[in-house]
Amino acid sequence: MEAKIDDYIARKEIKELGLFLDTVDIQEIKKLMINILKDDSKFYIENGSGCFAIICALFKALAIDELKGEKNAYEDRNGKRGTIIHEIVGWLIEKGSDTSSFFDKVISDLVGICVNEIAISTTDSPVMIGIFVEITTCIIHAIQRGNSLHGKLFSFLPTLLSAFDSCNEVVTFPSGQNSTGHSMSGQDYKNYVLSKLCNTKWHANNVLSLAGEFRDITMSNEQLNFVVEKIMSHFDVMDFNGIPPLIYQMLLLSRKGQKRLILQGITEFFNRLDDEIKYSQDDANEHKNNNSVDRSFSQLSHMEGIVIIHICFAITQDQELGNEFIKYMKSGKTSSLKPFNIACLLSIARIHRFEDQALDFLKTSILTVFKDMEKLEKAKWISKVDISEIISSLPLIDLFRNIIRKTSFGWDQVTQSLVQLGVILMDLAVPSASWGKVDTIRSKKGILITTNMVKDLGTKILLEMFKIHDMVRAEILDQIQSRIISKSSSVEYFLDLLESIVKETPEFLYNYITRIKGTIEYLSFLSVTTADNLLKAIQPLLYTNQSLRDGLMVILRKGLFTKELEGRQIALIGYLRLLKMPAMHNREICPKPQMPSDVMLSDNRTALSFEIIGNLRKCFSQQPQLRLTLYEGLLELMDIHQCGNPIIPIIFDILYSHFQKFFEQRSSLYATVHIENCIETLNGEPYILEPLPYLLVCLSKSIAIFKKMIEGNEGISKSNETELEESKMKLQTLIDQLVHSDMSEFMIYPNADFRMNSKEGSRNNMCASILLGMYEAAIEHTFSASEPTSQSSDTILRLFKRYTALFEVLKEKSANARGRKTVTSITENSILSFKCTTELCKFTLQDINDTEVDAANLVLRSDAAFVKYITAVAHNKISQIMSNFNLEDEKTFGYCASLAQVFMNEFIKSNKTSVATRQDNNSKKDKGKSVFAIAIESLALLIQTVSFCWPNKLIDFLALSYPSEIADLNDLNGWLDLYIREFEQLFIISLNERIPHIKEALGLFQTITLLSSHFIDSIDTFESYGHLEQLVTWLRALCKERAIEDAILAKNIVSLLIRLEKDMPDFETSAEIAHDMLSVLGDINGNTDGIEVNPKFVIVNPRTSGIICNILIGFIENMYEEIEWFLTRMKLICSIKDKDLDREKVNMTDVEQIICSRLTTIINTMIYMEQTSLQDSSSEPLIKCLQKTYKVMIALIKYKIAEGGEILKHFIDVIELTGLKLTENLYSLLLAFGSKPELNRVQLGKKRKPKTKPTAQKARIARESKIIPDLIFLLEQYERYLIQLTKKSKVDLTQYIKRATNRDFKIKTDMMNELGDNDKSAKKPTNQEAEEHEDDDNDEEVVLRSRQTKRRRS
Repeated sequence: MEAKIDDYIARKEIKELGLFLDTVDIQEIKKLMINILKDDSKFYIENGSGCFAIICALFKALAIDELKGEKNAYEDRNGKRGTIIHEIVGWLIEKGSDTSSFFDKVISDLVGICVNEIAISTTDSPVMIGIFVEITTCIIHAIQRGNSLHGKLFSFLPTLLSAFDSCNEVVTFPSGQNSTGHSMSGQDYKNYVLSKLCNTKWHANNVLSLAGEFRDITMSNEQLNFVVEKIMSHFDVMDFNGIPPLIYQMLLLSRKGQKRLILQGITEFFNRLDDEIKYSQDDANEHKNNNSVDRSFSQLSHMEGIVIIHICFAITQDQELGNEFIKYMKSGKTSSLKPFNIACLLSIARIHRFEDQALDFLKTSILTVFKDMEKLEKAKWISKVDISEIISSLPLIDLFRNIIRKTSFGWDQVTQSLVQLGVILMDLAVPSASWGKVDTIRSKKGILITTNMVKDLGTKILLEMFKIHDMVRAEILDQIQSRIISKSSSVEYFLDLLESIVKETPEFLYNYITRIKGTIEYLSFLSVTTADNLLKAIQPLLYTNQSLRDGLMVILRKGLFTKELEGRQIALIGYLRLLKMPAMHNREICPKPQMPSDVMLSDNRTALSFEIIGNLRKCFSQQPQLRLTLYEGLLELMDIHQCGNPIIPIIFDILYSHFQKFFEQRSSLYATVHIENCIETLNGEPYILEPLPYLLVCLSKSIAIFKKMIEGNEGISKSNETELEESKMKLQTLIDQLVHSDMSEFMIYPNADFRMNSKEGSRNNMCASILLGMYEAAIEHTFSASEPTSQSSDTILRLFKRYTALFEVLKEKSANARGRKTVTSITENSILSFKCTTELCKFTLQDINDTEVDAANLVLRSDAAFVKYITAVAHNKISQIMSNFNLEDEKTFGYCASLAQVFMNEFIKSNKTSVATRQDNNSKKDKGKSVFAIAIESLALLIQTVSFCWPNKLIDFLALSYPSEIADLNDLNGWLDLYIREFEQLFIISLNERIPHIKEALGLFQTITLLSSHFIDSIDTFESYGHLEQLVTWLRALCKERAIEDAILAKNIVSLLIRLEKDMPDFETSAEIAHDMLSVLGDINGNTDGIEVNPKFVIVNPRTSGIICNILIGFIENMYEEIEWFLTRMKLICSIKDKDLDREKVNMTDVEQIICSRLTTIINTMIYMEQTSLQDSSSEPLIKCLQKTYKVMIALIKYKIAEGGEILKHFIDVIELTGLKLTENLYSLLLAFGSKPELNRVQLGKKRKPKTKPTAQKARIARESKIIPDLIFLLEQYERYLIQLTKKSKVDLTQYIKRATNRDFKIKTDMMNELGDNDKSAKKPTNQEAEEHEDDDNDEEVVLRSRQTKRRRS
C-alpha cells in the first residue's frame, strides 16, 4: 500500500489516490501513519517521498469538497482524515520533548497542516467531532501524566476548543469503554476541557507552551481569571531563563482581559524574589559567603531587566495596559514602592504618553514617604505604640541604591528616567516660601525636614549614576550647567552635587573638562554667592588641571576690569580661592593616583601666587566694597598659610604702603590718621572710600606673621626687618594716640550733627563708625601682639572707654531720615575676630594661677562694662557662624568649645549669681540684659550652632565644655542629663532671689529645653527614658510649687512639660492643668458645685491662664493631627490585601487600646475647657479644636468599620465620653459663645471708642457664621457613622448619643454692611432696652439661637 501511495504521489494523481484510499480500511490508515512517522529514513526527507509530503497528499486526497450527497463516503473520509490527525497527536505524545532543530521544523509543518485541517473541518460530522474529543482527551491525559511534552502538541487545543464552541452536541466516551456515553453541548464541553486543564498539574517544561496557546482560546472573564492564576502558580517552578518568555506570553494574554491581575502577579513575584535575595545577602554577610549570593543577584537582575523590557513593549502595543499599571501603583499608595515596581515605572516613563503620569506618581509618593518619616520623627509615641511596625517609613535611600546597583546588571532601560527623576527631586526640594533664597533647615539631631530629604535623595541618585554609567555623565553635567546659567532657584543644590562629583569621582571628569570650561565662562554673569560656590565646587580640578586653571585666570582678569561691581567681586573671590588652593592641597585636594593630572609644582604655585597678588593691587584703586572683601579674604588667607609662604612679605608690603596714605607721623610720640580722607562725596552724597579698621586688622595680622617668619628664617634681608620695625612702631604710635586722644582730635565732635538725613550728619556718622572700628582693631592688636600684661590690659580698657564714649554719642544723636535711632547695639558691627573674642573671654572671665597674668586679668575683669561688652560680642560672633560654616573647620569648632567651657565654668558651675547681677555705676541707666543672661543665651546658641554645623561632634563639644574634673561619660544622653541638672539648680537659684531674675531664669529654661530636644530616642533605651522621666518629674514639681506669674516663662515651662510627657505612656498633665484652669477662671455658666478652690498646679493663675489655654489648645490640635494620621494609615492597612502582613503578629487590639486611652485623656481635657469661662481670644480656637475632636472620632469609627473587629470596652468608653459629656457641654459653650457679640455691641454704645474696628467685627462675624455650622455638621457626621458601626457590629452604640430633634441656627448676615455705620451712632441702652433687644430680631444683630429638646438619657 505504501508503494502505491508513493506511486500516486510521484505521478501527482491526487484524485486517483483519493479513490484508492476510499477502498482502504481505517486500520490500514493507522498502520500506514505509524510506519511513516516511525520511519526515520522518510521522516527527514524534504522531497515528495518524505513524511510531510505524504501526509499533505493524504489530506488532499481525502478532501470532501467533491463529494456530493454521499453521506457514508463523506463520513468515511472524515474518519480517515481524523485518524491521520489522531495518529500524529499520539505519536507526538510518545515522542515527548526529545527534539532537535530539524525535527522541530518538520513537526511544526505537520502540526500546522493538521491544525489547518481541523479548522476547515465541519462540526456537523459526528465522526469528526468524536475524533476531536478523542484527540483532546489524549492531550489532557498526556498533560495529567506530568511528562514533558513537545510544545507544538498544545497548538491543537485552540482549534479543537474553537470547533467544540461552534458545535451543538458532543458525544463523550468513558475511558476504557466502548459503550455510548452521555452528551453535552459544545460550549459545556469546552468549559469542561478548560477546567480539566487548569485543575491538572503541569510539567514545568509545558507551562510556556500552554500559556502561549491560551491567547487563541475564547474564554469568559472568570475562565481567564482561572487560567491566569494557574499560570502564575507555576512561576516558582520555572527556571530563571523560562520566566521572561512566560511573562511575555502573559502580557500578550492580557489583551483578552485581567490586566490588573496579571500585572499584580508579575510584580508581587519579583518583589518577593528581591526580598529573598536581600535576606540571603544579609545571611551571607554574617557568614562571610557572598559568591553564590552575588551570582543569584546578577541572574535575578538580568531576568528582571528582560521582563521590564517585555512590559514596556507590551504597553507600547496596548496603552490600556499602561493605564492599568499606573492605576495599580496608585491603588497601593506608598506600599507599592518596591525596586521592581519603581523600575517598571521608570521604564514606562520613557514612553511619552506615560512620562508625566509615572514621574508625577513617583514624585508624589516620595514626598508622602518623607512626610511620613517626618511625622514619625515628631510623634515618637506612635513608634512606641507601633511595636509590630505596621506603620513604618520606607528606606528610600536603600531602595534607590538597590535600583542603581541593578542598572549595571541588566536594568539599562531605567537609567535615563532615573536621572530625570533625580533632577525633578532636586528642583522639587526648593522651598516655595521665598524665591531665590535656599535655606537649609535641620531639625534636632541633624535630621532633615521633608524638602531636604528630597534634595538628598535626588543628589544621591545623580551622584551614584554619575559614578556608574558613562552614558549619563554628559546629561548630568548639562543639567548642572543649565541650572547655573539660568540662575535657577535650585542652583545651590546642583552646585553641591557638582562639588560631590568633583571630590568623589574626579577621574571621570577629565573627559568633560570642555563642558566645565563652558560653564565658568558665564562666571561674570552669575550672582556672587553662586559664583563663589561654583569655584568652590571645581577647586580640586583647578589644582590638577592646567588648562582649566589658565582658562579661569583669563576670565578672572577680564572680570576684575569690568564696570559692574558684582563682576569685580566675583573676580576677586576667584583670585582669593586660587591663593588659598595650594595651602589647602594637603588636607583637601588629593588627586587620585589613577587619574591623569598636571598638578602644580612648587615653583608654578609660587609664580601663580605672585601673578594673582599683582592683579589684586588693582583692587586698592577700585570700590571700597572690593577692598572690604579683599581684607576679609587676606585675613582668612593668612590664617591658612601662616609662616613660610613667600606671599606673606608681599601682602605685608602692599598693606603697609596703602596704610601710609592715611597715616601721618607728626613726631616720634604723636601720630594720627586722616579719617576725612576715608570719606568721599559722589553726586552730593558721602560714602566710605576706605574701610580703614579692616586695613588696620589686616596690617596687624601680617605684621605678626611676618615677624614669626623673620624670627625663624635668617635669610630675610635687613631692609625687610627695618620696614617691619618701622610699621610696628607706627602702629603702636597710632594706638597710643587713640588711647590718649579724645574724639575731637580726629575731627569728631560730640555736639556735631549725626543724623543720616543730612549730608553733614551722614559724613560725621561715617567718620564715627570708622573711628569705632579703629578702636576695636587697636584692642585686638594690643591683645594679640604679645603676652597679656597689666599695661596691655590697661591699654585695652582705656581704648574700650574711648569706644564706649563715642558709641554713646552716636547712639544718642544718630537717626535715619524718619527720625528713628539707627544705632541700637554696641556689638552689632563689631570687627573683632572670633579667635580674638574667644581668647579675650577666656582671659577675662577665667581664673588664672599665674600672679603676673592674674593681675592683668583683674584689670579687665573688674570692669563690668567691658565684661558685658566682650560677652555680647561673643554672642554676636556665634550667631554669625551658622550662616557661613565649613564642616572641616576644626579651628572654629575649637573656639566654640573654649567659649562654652568659659561660660560653663564662670556662670554655671561656679553658681556666681553675683556676676549675674553685678552692674557698674551707670547700671541704673542700663535696662538691657545682664552679663549672666547674655552668657546663658550664648551658651544655648553655641549648643544650637554645634548641633547644626557639626551634629556628629555634639558629644565631643559637651565633653570639652564641661570642667575637666568631672569623669568622662560615653553617651550623649548622660552628658545632656548632666548639663540639664546644672541648669536646673541655677534656675531655682534665680527664682529664689528676693527679686526673682526672670530674664536669667528664662534664658536658663530655654537652654534646658534646647538640651532636652537632643536626647536620643528612648524607645528601647531604659536609661534615656529615665533621663526624660527625671526631667518631667522636676517640671511637674516646679509647676506645683512655684506660682510663676510671668506669662512667657510659664509658657515655656508648661510647653516643655506637655511636649515631653506627650511621648510617654501616661500623660495626665494636660487634663489636670485644664481642671485647674476651671478652678481659677470659673464655670462658664457660673456653677461652683464640685469645683476645687485651690488648683493643683499653682503655675495656673489669672496672669498665666490665657497663654496656658492657648498652649493646651495647640497641644490638643497637634495630638489630634497625629492620631488622625495614625488612624488613616491603619485603615489603609486594613483595606489593602497585603500578603506580606502577618495578621497574627500584629496586635491591633493593643494599638487600638492605647489610642483610645490617649483620646480619653484629651477629651477629658476638652470637657474641662468647655466648662471654663475662657477669654474671647480663646473661644474661637476652642471651637475649632472641637471640630477636630469630632473629625478624629469619625476617623476612629471609620477605622473600626474597615477593621471589622470586636467592639471592646476601651472603645465604648471613648464613645460614651464623647457622645454624652463632650456633646452635652458643647451646647452650653455655643450659647455662651453666641451671646458675646451682643455684649460687644452694648459696650460700643458707651462714649469711649470701641476696642475693635467695624471691619474687624465684620471679619469676626463672617468667621463665626462658618465655624459653628461646620461644628454641627461634623457632630451629625459623627452620629451618622456611629449608627453605621452599630448596624455592622450589632452593638448598640447609639445609647451613648443624645440626638436632638431640632438643631436650628439662624444667622442673619444681610445687614453686616450697615453694622459698622450704625455702631458709630449707637447710644448706651437702658436695661429695659437691653431686654427688648433680647426679645426682638433687630436688623443690626446677628442672632445665634439654639433650641434643644429635653431628652432622656438611655
